[in-house]
Parts: sequence; structure tokens; C-alpha cells
Amino acid sequence: MRLDNTRLILLGAKRHHQNNSVKFQRMLYSASQTNNVARWLKWLEREFTDRRVRGSNPTSASRLPLSRFGQPGSIPALVLPSGDMAARHRKGVTAEHAVKKHRSYVLSMFPYPSGTLHLGHLRVYTVADALSRYRAMRGNIVLQPMGWDAFGLPAENAAIDKEVSPEVWTERNIAHMRGQMESTMLLGLDWSREINTSSADYYRWTQWLFLKLYKAGLAYQRYAFVNWDPVDQTVLADELIDAEGRSWRSGAVVERRPLRQWYFRTTVYSKSLLDGLKEIEGNEWRDVVQMQRGWLGTLDGTQIELDVNSVVSSEYYPGLAVADVISHIDVHPGSVYFEEQFRMPETQRGLNTSRKLVLCSHHLTGNDGSFKLSLSSTTAASPWPERLAVAVRHPFTGRQIPMIRLPNSTQHETMAFPNQLSFNLKPRGTSLCLTDLLDLPSSDTKLTLLNSESTLQPVDPASVSLNEVDRYAFVTSVPELNGVAVSQSEEKAMDALRRSGRGGYWSSELRTDWLVSRQRYWGTPIPIVHCRKCGPVPVPEDQLPVRLPPLRRSLKRGDAPLKDNMEWRNTVCPRCGGPGDRETDTLDTFVDSSWYYLRYLDPQNHREVCERRKAHGGLPVDIYVGGIEHAIRHLYYARFMAHFLYDLGITPCREPFSRFLPIGLILGQTFVEPNTGRYVAPTEVQKCQDSAGRTAWSEERTGSPLKITWDKMSKSKLNGVDPAEVVKRHGTELVRLTMLANVGPHRERKWQEDG
Repeated sequence: MRLDNTRLILLGAKRHHQNNSVKFQRMLYSASQTNNVARWLKWLEREFTDRRVRGSNPTSASRLPLSRFGQPGSIPALVLPSGDMAARHRKGVTAEHAVKKHRSYVLSMFPYPSGTLHLGHLRVYTVADALSRYRAMRGNIVLQPMGWDAFGLPAENAAIDKEVSPEVWTERNIAHMRGQMESTMLLGLDWSREINTSSADYYRWTQWLFLKLYKAGLAYQRYAFVNWDPVDQTVLADELIDAEGRSWRSGAVVERRPLRQWYFRTTVYSKSLLDGLKEIEGNEWRDVVQMQRGWLGTLDGTQIELDVNSVVSSEYYPGLAVADVISHIDVHPGSVYFEEQFRMPETQRGLNTSRKLVLCSHHLTGNDGSFKLSLSSTTAASPWPERLAVAVRHPFTGRQIPMIRLPNSTQHETMAFPNQLSFNLKPRGTSLCLTDLLDLPSSDTKLTLLNSESTLQPVDPASVSLNEVDRYAFVTSVPELNGVAVSQSEEKAMDALRRSGRGGYWSSELRTDWLVSRQRYWGTPIPIVHCRKCGPVPVPEDQLPVRLPPLRRSLKRGDAPLKDNMEWRNTVCPRCGGPGDRETDTLDTFVDSSWYYLRYLDPQNHREVCERRKAHGGLPVDIYVGGIEHAIRHLYYARFMAHFLYDLGITPCREPFSRFLPIGLILGQTFVEPNTGRYVAPTEVQKCQDSAGRTAWSEERTGSPLKITWDKMSKSKLNGVDPAEVVKRHGTELVRLTMLANVGPHRERKWQEDG
């Protein structure tokens, strides 16, 4: 053991314990006279640990309950103070036992097995481990599990480059990273609960959750625009595209292609998710609650699924039954319906005066404060938008609402290829109003809606005093809304939409449903069989898991091993017994990570996703520790799944995490040649002085002056640091103390070893 290193840290700890300075000096003197410092360090744990530490903000060196100092080899099985938590779990301590005593569930985000852990991992896991140790010292039974977010595009691409199967590549990386956690980081983890999302034992229950969502009407398939990489011949998630619209890997300009995709109806849970934030906003979530609110947006409308009728069959998109309708009922250049095939024949387009299209629901405000529904002449519009050979069917009356093509519309990038119209209940900007579609009178400014004069339903000439709006019963083209007071009409319309199964749930125009399917091999297979007679049929639960078939050869760019494997695809329809075709898409990895916290409580259960008794004993997670970059999308998806699990009766709470501690980025020194923007490795840099005598930096080889900045560590910027090398130079405990000292864990940390 390096006694000089120990003295250095002990002297640093002294600053935080001035009240015990005399006793501390005696203990330090005794330690310096012998090589046996273990018992003195144990005393240090007991006497000098800051008992007032706040679990969410351990900022000083004294706030880490220490075990032993020095190199990893000098620290045997003594990993945790106050008893080995992992050993307790191995002896049978489970989450439900913790109910009888004080229990703590400390969860850090599990890593993607990329091959090696970086300093960002080390910081997250050090903070979580410090919290676990502190809670264990307070007498809590602490659950701190670990697993692997193993599916995904990076593993598949790495396997292609290495000419190995993704499974072999992933298992190799997991073994290496587990070794780093055990020997280098000295984390007090319960490895008996280890999970791997690419294991059939795990993704069987991911498939089970998909089936539950499907049977509840929350999983569905429709056409959508996807991001297509023409070089890698693959579909990319939005986060894999840079600000210039290029693939993060190939650099190719991403194309937009319509494909049939699977979705989860997350918008149905928008109000529940927004209300759930009230349960946790006082639990030191810092700014994350506001980030979640901003992501959900203002819930002032709904999304409605509408059928589309077209007199033209699409050669490229057979079975198209959805509309790309954003503002009014119109079509932008980013839409499939903008294409020539959906335009009316030129001989039938006619002149503006013969279009027989009218503008309805124009708002006219008089001096008496009333409003009128009115009609405007078709000749008043110039230039006139072109009517397409496509119409939307009214969800209640069945009338045909024409779609139009705006001649001078600007390029519009659709977020998805929806069969949903986003409606605001109150007019705003250029959004279509639900009140317009359903002929509801409104006290707000009415927007323009295009309809065919021949199918326009008559509406009573209404002149309504705004002061009497609550008492006014009106006549509408929707029979079940006739005679309903204006103040009740919106909620009545929403209720009618919910009963029709076409929408009616409060949501924001900012959010669309969650696109969960990927055209890749390395992911959870979607448990659906397509039958010509029955349509899409869910795989029976007793036939799960639907396993990924083994690869017959190494993957190549553009390969589609699931589509090409007809032996795997050909199956029997579970409903009629006829020939069936397995779904060849796999699930987004965000689905795998949306519920893993639950599986940790019962990882060996082969009968159910988690025994209810264990779920009720272990949830919610007391504190969730992870990168701030995951504070929006990952938490949004995890919260959605948690609310669904609560509705199934599996979990005891809607919100899965009582507290979330976001961890800031680790920043590295970045050296840049200012004229060329070229990055220079720190090993090729020398310190010097400028003409004013100030410290400066220059490239060792050329002597060129360099600009120094602090940036997120990355290979491309040559500013990354290998945690194993840092630990080798300074020792595990000193590195862990450094991670916790001086700055709060939610803030960025500048990594500098030379002082």
C-alpha cells in the first residue's frame, strides 16, 4: 500500500473535520509510523464521514464512505462499508424484504456495451455507488443492480466492420466492461440481478409488453416517413442524423422514404404524463421536470385518425390509407400526396370560378360583440389552391372533406407520415380547429376550412352573444352534439371521439406517437404474424419469445437478414392456421430500456414480467442516476411505459422514479490549430509563454500556437481519457474522490490531472 498517497488524502480530509483535528493528528501520526493503516481508515469511515450529506449533491471528498485506499490490487473483497450489500443480496435479501426495514433502490442507467467504459460512465457509477454506500451505512438495505442495453445499430455496424456476429461482439464487450466495473471501479453491485436486453430471457418480456400494448389498442402500424441512409442502406433514428441532415456514420445526405412502421400511442397518455409530474416535482428533480413539461407541450387539442378516400391508386404506396395534413387540410412538398399521381386530371381542374369550393367559418366580429358563421365567394381567393384527387372522410357524418395543394407553400418537413390530424380546440396560428371540423361555435377567432359546396352541411345562421355563450344550445352537422351548450361542446366532442376509437385524448401538436420499429437485425423481434386472411395477428403469449434467427454469414452493408430468411419468416397464422409471414422489423432500443428497472426486481422469473409482491416492495426507484442528455426522451418513454404498467396493475405507482439525479458531462482539454481547425493530441502539445509572459500552448512538432477549449470528450477531438490509465496512475479511490469533489454532480466537470 502506498502510504504517501494515503497521507495525502487523509490530510485533504482533515480540512473537512477541523473539530476533530487533535484526534485526527494522533491517528495520522500512528498511521505514519506503521504500515497497517486499515484499522485507522476504518475509524476514518466511522468518525469523519459527513453524516449530513445530501444524497443528491455529494460535492466534497469527505462525502464518500471510504473502504481502503491505494491500488486496486490492495483492495480484496472489502468493497462496501457497513457490510457487503452485494453479499446480502446473494444470501437472499430481496426487494420485498426491504419493506420490513428501510430499503433503498439506487439505480444508475445501464450502459451500452461498446467495448470500454469512459470517464462519463465512471462519474455516473461513482456517484450512484457513493449514494448506495451512504445509505447502507445508515442501516438501509440497498439494491444497486447493473445490466446491459445491448441491442442497437452501433453493435450491428461494429459487427459488420469486425466481420463477427453482433451477438459475439456484444458478449465480448460485456465481459470486458464487467471486468472494468469489478476490478477498476470497485462498484458495490449486485451481479446476481444482471440483465442483458439482447438475451431471450429479457426480450421475451419486451415482446410481452408489446402484445399488451397491441391488445389495448396502443400499438398499431401505419405508413411513416423514415430516414434512409443511401450508403449504409439502412433506416436511421432521428438522433443519428446531424444538423445538416447527414448520417452520423456515412456522412451521406439522408433521404425520406415512406414505409409501414409500428407506433405506440404515447399521445393517449399525454395528460396522465403531465399530471404525473406533480407527484415528483418537489423531489429535487432540478430542471428535469420542466424539461419534461416542455417536451409534452401544452395539451390544448387532440389527434384524430381519419380515413382517406382517393380516386387514384398509388403505384408506389399500395394500400395507402392515411393523410399528411398539417395546417387546414392541405398538402406540403414534404408529403406523399404532393406527388403528381394524386393530382386531378388537368381537364377536370377547371378555372377558379368553377371549382365550387367555399371558405366556411370565417369569423366576423360586430360592434355588438357577437360572431357569425359566414360563407365567402370562391373567387375571392387568389391564387386558388388546387384540389387533389384525395378526400378525408368526416369521422361522424361521413362527408368528404377535400384535400388541397397549396401552390406557393414553403418546404415543410413532416415529423412523421401520419394518419392523424393535429387539432387545437382553440384557434392558434394556422392550425386547424376541432371546432371547425365539428361545426362547433366558438367565442374565439375562427380559422379557414375548405369544403366542397355540394357536401357542406347546413348550419343554423348563428348569432351568439358572448355573454350568453354558456346558455346557448346550437345546431350542428354532428347529430349527437345538437342542443349541447357551447361550454360543454368541446368535451362532448372529445368524448364522442374517444368512443369512436379515433382520438379524443388531450395532447399537444408538438408530439406525435412513438415510432418504435427499425429495419435492422440486432433488436427485439416484433411478435406479429401477417396473414392474408386475418391481417396482423399477435403471437400467443405461450409461444414467446420469438427468437432472433442465427446469422448464416457475416453481415454486409445493406443486408436484411430477417427479410431474406424465408425459413424463419414462413410460419402458421395463430388465428386461422393458414400460412403466415413473420414481421421482419425489430423494436427500437428505447423500448428495451423503458422498463428495465422493473426486471431488476425479479430477473429470474420465467412465469411473469415481475411478481406483483416484488414490484410493490421495490418501486418506485428511490434515486435514478444518469446523464443529463437522457433527461428528455428516455425518461419520457420510461414514464409512458410505467403509466401503462400501472394501468395493468403490475406496479404500485405511476411514476417509476422518486428522484432523478442528472449527471453533467466530463469535459476534456481540446487543442485546436486556429488556422486549419485541426485537432492536436495532448501528448503532442507543449506549454510555453506568450509575448506577455502568460501561459500558452503550442504544437511540439511545429511550434504553432494552439487554441485551448473545453469540450465533451470524443475520439474525433483527441481529448478522451482512458479510465483504466487514470486509475493506474492515481489509484481507484483518489479518482473516485476527485469525481465527487468541488462541483455538484449535475454540473459539467473539467478533467485535468496536472493541477
